[in-house]
Amino acid sequence: MDRKQNLIEVVNNVQEDHERFKRELLLAKDSGTHLVILVEHSNKIKCIDDVARWQNPRIRVSPMAMTGERLSKIMRTMADKYGIEWRFCDKDHTGEKIMEILRDGKLPVLQEL
Repeated sequence: MDRKQNLIEVVNNVQEDHERFKRELLLAKDSGTHLVILVEHSNKIKCIDDVARWQNPRIRVSPMAMTGERLSKIMRTMADKYGIEWRFCDKDHTGEKIMEILRDGKLPVLQEL
């Protein structure tokens, strides 16, 4: 599992850190790891379709900044090409979502004492 602070961090990964990010995705795929990327953004972003409607705040300063529509296409391509899964939550529910991801993956979860 990988956690991203918000969609701006995802934009940075797919644009500025593209080669490093791509290597990480290839490593996960080649090792047979099902990689889930959890994006903490807001309760308005629940799926990649919602990303397509996202308004990147950087567009006000730079008209060439990535749009939500373009980012959603890139995320879908990465999901198809590398077998990753994108999940979303707001920051208040990160812990719950991580536990859900661990349960879905049938990974060992620490038991309550």
